Amino acid sequence: MATQILVQKQLDLVAAGQQPTMVNADPTGHTYINWRGLENLEPELYIENNTASAITLTMVTARASNFGTFPNKVVTIPAASLMILPAFDSRRFADPGTGLASFTLSVTTNVRVAAVEPGRIWKE
Repeated sequence: MATQILVQKQLDLVAAGQQPTMVNADPTGHTYINWRGLENLEPELYIENNTASAITLTMVTARASNFGTFPNKVVTIPAASLMILPAFDSRRFADPGTGLASFTLSVTTNVRVAAVEPGRIWKE
């Protein structure tokens, strides 16, 4: 069963002077809350590939289109890199019932992940 990762808020991390907490990749995949609300933005994914080879991330499409099923989105993560992926559209990738988006990685050994909601406004 896929492991759910906690979505961290960028503004909270910046205010605390912290970096996102990365978790080890799970061979069964990951889920995270992916919804756009009045004050929330869809999260970005941070993928840290500490291997000597490129890996692939497969983002699972959760909804059908008017013309059938959207294909899953596949992204290549270069070797020995930290890649920050822009938000995946919640209308396509989040389950309408749970709000969870899910993804898998081709390699999970020496790979870490995080989900971070980008900040856009300081609220004092």
